[in-house]
Amino acid sequence: MGVHNALPLEDEMFAAAEELKFEYAARLRDQIKGLVKQKR
Repeated sequence: MGVHNALPLEDEMFAAAEELKFEYAARLRDQIKGLVKQKR
C-alpha cells in the first residue's frame, strides 16, 4: 500500500462530498491520511 492507492480514494472522497455524504467523505479522508502515513 502507499500513496498511489490513495488516489482512487481521493476521487471517491470528492465525489462523496459533492453528493453531501460528508461523513463518508471524512472516513475516506482519514483512510487516505493513514495510507500516506504508512508511506513515510
